[in-house]
Amino acid sequence: MAPRTIKWGCNGALCVAICCIVLTITAAPQRRRPTTVTKPRVDYARFSHHTEQHRAACSSCHIFPSKNWKQVRKGDDAFPDVTEYPEHQACLSCHRPQFFARERPVPRICSNCHVNATPNDSSRYPFPSLGEAFLATAKAKGFVSDFHVLFPHDKHADASCDDCHKTQGKPDGKFQRRPLTHAKCFACHNQESELPPLPPNCDSCHKPQRGTG
Repeated sequence: MAPRTIKWGCNGALCVAICCIVLTITAAPQRRRPTTVTKPRVDYARFSHHTEQHRAACSSCHIFPSKNWKQVRKGDDAFPDVTEYPEHQACLSCHRPQFFARERPVPRICSNCHVNATPNDSSRYPFPSLGEAFLATAKAKGFVSDFHVLFPHDKHADASCDDCHKTQGKPDGKFQRRPLTHAKCFACHNQESELPPLPPNCDSCHKPQRGTG
């Protein structure tokens, strides 16, 4: 029997053309879509000194002494100190969009300082330097300072331990870990004594903890 002759005709030519196109597409390098990196959402309701933009000089935001230093500590307990959060202008220079964000009931950034942050209630939380007054608030729950305090014991060798580490009110008789406020420090380091470091030089004692921005 004679072998069959395959006749391509028009259909055969079409198949060859399709194969060529497929091979060309397969051989061509595939372009990959660029990977888009999604930036983590910033939580403006939480302030951190670890953020690069917040590592400026202390005096760029904090005013010494605060306007309310005579009100937050009464009578003989009052002394010039940083006892209040920065003024709005310190934040607005960078955070104007967050201040005027359409968030209800108020922009999230307001909760960094304000208790309720409504037009009818502009009260603020006590500043951390006030110690027990701050620790008694809801804001203090889970609070971890962005700083550790540098205290050179060798330069205070003439002082007694209980000048700073009191046992009063502690039923176990143990010393408190450290003073809760600036009061003990400023008793010696103040404008009158001129004993350095002076109160306005916050970064002499407050050193940033390691953290992420």
